[in-house]
Amino acid sequence: MSPLVLVITVEQHTRLLEICASSELPLDEQIGGMIDLDFEEWKDPDDAVLHEVSRSSRFARFVAQDGGAS
Repeated sequence: MSPLVLVITVEQHTRLLEICASSELPLDEQIGGMIDLDFEEWKDPDDAVLHEVSRSSRFARFVAQDGGAS
């Protein structure tokens, strides 16, 4: 695993902490899950499944499948 540095605004940090509180995931797992979902959309944007399911639903499924662990 390689270290990752993120540069975000104060407002983005506040929203990220709210997301973490809601999902009950630690910050690093939440960020990892969001990166995985972004990669999934970037890799195969024409996948019909991605257009029919909201990002929050896909994130919940991602967490349920492997606990967000990578």
